[in-house]
Amino acid sequence: MRQLDGCIKTCLHLDGERGGKPVLDGENVNQRPEPKAVLLPLAVERGFDWKQLLISGASLSLFSPKKLIELRIPGGKPGVWIASGLGFLVVLGGIVLSLIPPGDSTNKLGFELKLIGGTVAAVVLGLVLYFRGVRDKSRGA
Repeated sequence: MRQLDGCIKTCLHLDGERGGKPVLDGENVNQRPEPKAVLLPLAVERGFDWKQLLISGASLSLFSPKKLIELRIPGGKPGVWIASGLGFLVVLGGIVLSLIPPGDSTNKLGFELKLIGGTVAAVVLGLVLYFRGVRDKSRGA
């Protein structure tokens, strides 16, 4: 039984990049055709169902072939600039609204300090984790 296990381990490898399919030793893995990327073009028009974009982004899988989602915005470059500018303004408005303390807040300065302190703490934590990862990568390489 041990001889059979040894033969299976030497003759058969599991190819993790191609979905765990068995590959024989004599077979050249590099000559296999790579799975093609699937292009999913979505054109924004009147009555466009935005759920399509959400569903197509959520259905991405680690083991499926690559999926490229192309969102076509009408109007060329000016249309893209207008759409991205509107998105930026909406996010900026949300940030400004989050800085206004609630009406029933008695300590407005304390609210602002907690808000700014929490933001600074989150950014510092992210930077610490990033630089630790960079340091660990440089030590391992």
